Amino acid sequence: MIQQSNSEKIQNRINFSTFVHSVYFLAKKEIPHTTKYEPLLNKVVLKQNQTLFEWVKKQNDRSTYMSKNTAIEILNCISTVVETHDSNELKNKYFSLMADESTNIKNICEMTIIIRFVTDCGKIRELFLCIVELSSTNAQTITETID
Repeated sequence: MIQQSNSEKIQNRINFSTFVHSVYFLAKKEIPHTTKYEPLLNKVVLKQNQTLFEWVKKQNDRSTYMSKNTAIEILNCISTVVETHDSNELKNKYFSLMADESTNIKNICEMTIIIRFVTDCGKIRELFLCIVELSSTNAQTITETID
């Protein structure tokens, strides 16, 4: 990597960003990334982008960036960036915590946790934190889960 030219580094960043955008697309559309990532790349992305196709062909088997593990790692990186941005946005602000429990189609009790706060611009913003499975729906279990 140190021996790469600047143009190679730029091209590698452009190519890698295509993979990141592909994983992001699957996540936003709620398409399973562990089964659809490589077919999406093969059928759509690589056919539309000849430069990327040639770049992938040059890579060895360990670094094509097309495995489901790569998709998972990219999503983890995106998650870290979003969490960092969200936590920075919440600094020195008052916020409220909202929680709502429900039973899903598999008859499992779950609770959604959301933070609501006012931005520096005066707009109300809500951030989804997580969905947590509940072992019980009594007050003590819900309180302990929120804590």
